[in-house]
Amino acid sequence: MNLADFDDPILQERNGRKPVYIDRVLVSDFIEFCRTANKDPHSVAEYLLKLGIHTANKDDVCIDINNL
Repeated sequence: MNLADFDDPILQERNGRKPVYIDRVLVSDFIEFCRTANKDPHSVAEYLLKLGIHTANKDDVCIDINNL
C-alpha cells in the first residue's frame, strides 16, 4: 500500500492551511451562527478573514451571509 494514495479527509481539509487560535466562547458562538445560517464554518471564516484583509481601510463594508 502506498501511503501517498491514501485518501485522508483531514489531510485534504488542512492541506495548505495554518492553525488559528481563537477564544473558545467566540468559536462556539461562531459555530452556532453558522448553524443557524446553514453555512459551512470553514467557508464563513475564510470569507470573513479575506473581507477583513481586503477592506481594512474602507468604512462602508457590508457582509452578505446569504450569498456566501
